[in-house]
Amino acid sequence: MQTEPSIRTRLTLLVGGVALPLVFLAGYTIWTEFNSNLDEAKGQTDQFARSTAAAVQQYVHGVVEIAGELVANPEVRALDPEQCLAALTPVVEALPHVTNLVVNRVNGPLVCSAVPLPDDLSQDNSDRPWVQAAIESGTYTIAAPAPGPISPFLLTSITVPIRGDEDEITGTLSVPLGIAHLQALVEIPLPEGALLTITDTTYTVIARSIDPEEWVSRKLPLDDPDERSDISLLTGYNTTESADGVRRLFGYTAIEGTPWIVWAGLPTSIIYGPTISGLYPKLGLAALTLMFVFVFARIINRQIQTSLSGLSEQMKAVEPSLDAVLTESGPSEIADVARQYNALLQGRRQAEAHAAASADLSVLVMRSTNDAFWDWDLGTNQIECNPRFFEMFGGVASQPEEAMVFWANRVHPEDIEQVRARIEEALASKTEHWTSAYRMRRADGEWAEISDRFYVVNDPDGAPVRLVGEIMDVTEARSAQRQIEKVKERYQSILQNAAFGIYVASMDGQILDTNPAFLKLLGADKATALTWTDRDFYVEPADRDRHVERSLTGGASHPIETQWQTPNGRRLYMRLFISSFVEASGDIAIEVIAEDLTERRRLDGQFRKAQRMEAMGQVAGGVAHDFNNRLTVIQGRGEMIRSEVEHDPDLTEGINAILESAARAAELTRGLLAVSRKQMYRPQVISLNELVDTLNPGLKTILGERFALEVSREDELPSVSADPGHLQQVLENLIVNARDAQTDGGTVFLKTSARSVSVDEASEVPGLRAGSYVALSITDQGPGIPPEVLNRVFEPFFTTKPMGIGTGMGLATAYGLAKQNDAFVSIDTELGRGTTVTLLVPEEGSDPIKVGAIGQTEVPRGDGSRVLVVEDEEGVRVVVVRTLQVLGYDVLETENADAALDLPDEALASLSALVTDVIMPGMQGPELADALRLRFPDLPTLFISGYQDQSGAFDFEPGSGLAFLAKPFTPQELGFALADLLRSLPVSSD
Repeated sequence: MQTEPSIRTRLTLLVGGVALPLVFLAGYTIWTEFNSNLDEAKGQTDQFARSTAAAVQQYVHGVVEIAGELVANPEVRALDPEQCLAALTPVVEALPHVTNLVVNRVNGPLVCSAVPLPDDLSQDNSDRPWVQAAIESGTYTIAAPAPGPISPFLLTSITVPIRGDEDEITGTLSVPLGIAHLQALVEIPLPEGALLTITDTTYTVIARSIDPEEWVSRKLPLDDPDERSDISLLTGYNTTESADGVRRLFGYTAIEGTPWIVWAGLPTSIIYGPTISGLYPKLGLAALTLMFVFVFARIINRQIQTSLSGLSEQMKAVEPSLDAVLTESGPSEIADVARQYNALLQGRRQAEAHAAASADLSVLVMRSTNDAFWDWDLGTNQIECNPRFFEMFGGVASQPEEAMVFWANRVHPEDIEQVRARIEEALASKTEHWTSAYRMRRADGEWAEISDRFYVVNDPDGAPVRLVGEIMDVTEARSAQRQIEKVKERYQSILQNAAFGIYVASMDGQILDTNPAFLKLLGADKATALTWTDRDFYVEPADRDRHVERSLTGGASHPIETQWQTPNGRRLYMRLFISSFVEASGDIAIEVIAEDLTERRRLDGQFRKAQRMEAMGQVAGGVAHDFNNRLTVIQGRGEMIRSEVEHDPDLTEGINAILESAARAAELTRGLLAVSRKQMYRPQVISLNELVDTLNPGLKTILGERFALEVSREDELPSVSADPGHLQQVLENLIVNARDAQTDGGTVFLKTSARSVSVDEASEVPGLRAGSYVALSITDQGPGIPPEVLNRVFEPFFTTKPMGIGTGMGLATAYGLAKQNDAFVSIDTELGRGTTVTLLVPEEGSDPIKVGAIGQTEVPRGDGSRVLVVEDEEGVRVVVVRTLQVLGYDVLETENADAALDLPDEALASLSALVTDVIMPGMQGPELADALRLRFPDLPTLFISGYQDQSGAFDFEPGSGLAFLAKPFTPQELGFALADLLRSLPVSSD
C-alpha cells in the first residue's frame, strides 16, 4: 500500500514552493530591467546615429543640388575665366558654408577660382583622386577631409563634372566645404555623457560632440586588436572607454551618398546602474519573506503534529465500536477531519445495516447509483424510489406512495397530462422500453429538465405488472446545448458581418466556406469562390504551404503578411491569421482571417513622404534667414548698379544675369517654404472670378504668343477664404506646367465653378473632406502624364525636364500652398488626351473684398519723409538706406536698437516711420518698436526678417500702423510696402 507524504514533507514542499518562485521572480525582475535598459539604450544610439546621418545627408544633398545647377550654367560650361568668375562669386558670397568654388578643365589647368588662390598653390588639380573619380564616373565625388590650402581649417571637396554640348566631360567644378558645419550637426542636445562622432571610412574623426579639438583628424582605435572593446558585461554589444574615461555602448550607421560614418554612444551606466541599485532591496525583501515562511511553517507543523497524534489514537479506539464517535475538537482542520470521519462512519454503519436487512437485488442497485431510480408496482399502484430520488425531488422514503399522486405532486402542470397519456400508450402497446423528457420540480423548488426511461416487467401471460425506471437531471446538459447553439448562431453572425475576409479550406487549398467580406474582397459570388483553391491567390504559392505547415504545429495563430493577386488582376498586400482544426469527419481543415493592408500601405507611404517634406521644411527654414539676407543685398545692389550703368550694354547684361540668378534662388527658397507650409499666410475673403480677371493679362504674358488662354467662369460663385498671393502663385505655376506640356503651342483652358463633395466621394479620395468648394481647373492638350510620373508629380525637385531646366518645384509648390490654405489639388490625366489640374478651395459665406491691382510699376515717392532704418546686417542696411534715399525719403540709420534709442529726442520726434529688422543682437526689433511707440504712439513701423517662421506672429490688422516684409525683397517691393503702410494710417482730424 502506498502511503501519502507526511505533513512535514508537505510543509517542506510548501516552503520550497514559496521560496523558489521568490528567488526566480527576483532574478527575472533584475534580468528584465537590465534587458529593458539595454534595449532602450540601443534604440537611443540608433536614433541619434540615424537622425545625424539624415541631417548630414541632407546637407551634402543640398550642396550637390547647388553644384548641379552651377555646372548647367552656360557661363560655367563655357570654361571662360571671366564669365565663370562672374557666375561663381555671388554664390560663394551667399553661401557661408562654401569656402570657395574652383573650375578646372578636364586636363587640369585652372579656369577660375571664386576666392583668389596664393601663387604657390598648384593650378593643376587633374592628379587629385576625387577629381579623377568624378571624371571617370561622370558623377559627383567627395574628397577626404584635409586642412584648407588657404586657411588651416578642415575642408572636404565635392567635385562635379562639367559637360559640353555633346555631353562630353570638359571640366570639373570643386566645392570646398568647411567641416565646421558637420561639427555643428553633432552639437545637438544629448543626454548626460552621450557622444556623437562622424568619421570617414578609415575611422579618422571629422567631427565630435565632446573634445572635438583633441579628437578631430585622429583615428578611432577600432582597428587595433590591443584596444578592442571588452564585452565582459554586455554580451553581443561592444563598449569602449573614450578619452574622458567614460565607458559607452556604441551604435553606428553609414551616411548614404558620402564616405562617412556616424557613431553614437551612451554611457553603460544608464543600462546596469538602475538594475544594480534596485537589486539589494529585492534580495532583502525575499530573505525576510523566506524567514517568515519558515517560522510560520514550523509553528503550524508542531500544532498539526500534536492534533494528528490525538486524532489517530481516537480512530483506533472507535473503529471496532458500534456507536462510538470521534471528538470533534482541536484546530479547525482536525475538527473537520473528525466531523467527516464521523459522517462517513455513520453512513457506512447505516448502509451495512440496510444492506443486511434487504435481500432484494433491485434495492441494492437503486441505492448504489447516483441516478434517481423508481419501481412502480402496477398491481398495488404503489411506487418506491431510491434515496437519490428523494435528494433530487424531495419527499420521505419511509412509506410507499400511490403512483399517480406521487407523480402529480412533482411533474410540471403543463406536462402531467402528456406524461400520463404516453405512459398509458406505452402500456397498451406492450412495449418493453419507454423514454420521455419533461419537467419535474426539484427539492430546492426549481423546475428541472429530466430524461425518464423505464423497462416493463411482464407476467408469464405477457401482462405488465411492474415498471422499473431511471430519471436523469439533464437541466445543465440542455442549458449547455442551448448555449452551444447560441454560440453557433453568434459565430455565424460574426462570420457574416465581419469586416475582415474569412474562409475555410481543406488542406489541399479547396475553398469550403466563405463570408461576404471575403467575396467582396475578391469580387466574386460564393458559387464561384467554392470552385477555387486558395493557391490561386498567392503571388508566391510557396508562402501558402509554409504558412499552413506552421499552423499544424499548434499554438496561437500568428499574423503573417504576403501578397495576393485577385482574379481581376488587382495586387493586394494581405495580413493572414491561419489556424487548423479537425472537422466532424475527422479531416483537417484550415480557417483563414484575411485583412487587406493595401490601403494602409499606401497611407504609410504618404506619411513617409510627409515626413520627408517636413524635414525639407526644417532645412529650408534654417538656411532661409542668411540666404534671404544675401539675396536682398544682391537684388538691391544689382538694381542700383543697373540704374547707374544703363549706358554700358556689357555691364547691364552682366548685372541682369546676376539679378536673374538671385531671382531664381529666391523663387527656389519660396518654393521650399511653400512645400513645407512655412511661407507667410495671410488669408482674405475673396472672389476667385475677380482674382482670375485681375491676373488674366499676366497669365497671357506667361503663356506667350504661341498659346491661347480660354477662360470659362461660372457666375455668382461663392467667395473663398485664402491668401490671394498664394492663389496667384499656384495659378501661375499651373499655367506654366500647362504651357510646357504643349511643346508645339495650343490652347490652355481655365475654368471656375462651384462643386459639392459628398461623404461617399470624399471617402474614396485620401485627404479630401466632404463639403462645398469653389473649383479652379487648368486643362492642357498635351500628351498626358504616365502612371510612373503621376505618382511623383508632387515631390519636391522631381522633374522630367533636362538638368538645368527648371527646379522641379512647380507642382510641389502648388500642393504646399494649397494645403496651407486648407485647399485640395487633384490631377485627372489620360495618355494622349491631356491633363486637368483642379484646385478645390472651401466655400466661405461672407462677402469678398476687392483684389488689388497686380503688376504696379511706379513706386510711390517719399517726398522728404524721415525714416529710421535699424538693421544689424551691413549689406542689407546699405541697400535699404540707398533705396529709400533714391525714392525721396530722408533716412537715419543705426546698426542696432540701443543706438537707435540713443538718438536725440528731436530726431526721433521728426520720424514718419521706423524700418527695423526683427532679429538683432541685444534688443530685438519688436522691443525697439514698443519702446518708441510708448513715446510716439502713432509711429508707423515696418518689420523686415529672413526668418519665415515668424511671419504668422506679424500678421497685423490694416490701419494698425504695423506691417511685415519678408526677405528677400526687391527695392520696388520695399518702396511699395513702406508706401502702403503710410497710406493705411487713418487721416488725422487735425
